[in-house]
Amino acid sequence: MQRGVDDGTELSDWDSESAQSARLEDFFAYMPQHRYIFAPTRELWPASSVNARVSPIPLQHTDGSPKLNAKGEVVFMPASAWLDRFRPVEQLTWYPGEPMLMRDRLIAEGGFIMRAGSAIFNLYRPPAVVEGDPGAAGPWLDHIAKSILIMPIISSAGWHIVCRNQPRRSTMHCCSAARQASARIHCLLQSLAQLAPGILPK
Repeated sequence: MQRGVDDGTELSDWDSESAQSARLEDFFAYMPQHRYIFAPTRELWPASSVNARVSPIPLQHTDGSPKLNAKGEVVFMPASAWLDRFRPVEQLTWYPGEPMLMRDRLIAEGGFIMRAGSAIFNLYRPPAVVEGDPGAAGPWLDHIAKSILIMPIISSAGWHIVCRNQPRRSTMHCCSAARQASARIHCLLQSLAQLAPGILPK
């Protein structure tokens, strides 16, 4: 039976698209709160919502054949229970530069500890890359260059943004070296020179 709004418009197309917008692979089970991370938005869902949007999962043996109950019927597992078993994470963090799923480690007292089988879900989402004319960034780069020369420590956000737009190998070298103020200035100025040659004074 199709639902409709007050004017009688059928919503079958909307229903189909909505049902497909949340899939099993979109979720991870956050075990400390027993809730479920919807990866596209990083929001936490209750089990009832996950089960309402994702159909029960048919279980299989290791050889791929379906598991059957005593009556010969296929055995199903609720989506939330399947996630608890096969896609759990122990912690949440916000860590730029790391993958969404940080495997085989945990965070304790400000550092990592290695623990096989554990996982951390990284809430950080890299910014979308927008195509454009690099030359149009001149005024922005000029502003960062002036601020870093005047207040190099306060302007740490400036060097981080510029360094993050270099190739990954350069980024790792640049941003690790920039932990001290003098290295930070050198890193930023090199990045500015690469992104916009001629913007800095000779």
